[in-house]
Amino acid sequence: MEASGRVTAELERISALGADILYLTPVQRSVASAASDQSEARYAIQDYRRIDPEQGTDGDFDEW
Repeated sequence: MEASGRVTAELERISALGADILYLTPVQRSVASAASDQSEARYAIQDYRRIDPEQGTDGDFDEW
């Protein structure tokens, strides 16, 4: 299951914990695979118009 599906499946549980805001890291393809510091590389976006296939599809995020 892609990341978007996992988050959707857990929304009720997250809400029950008292969360009313959910921050998502960028879902666009990043340079993380080529970088040595994975934590910062996630924010180095390669293409702002495409969702990283590991994060889901355009359709997954359209449902939100």
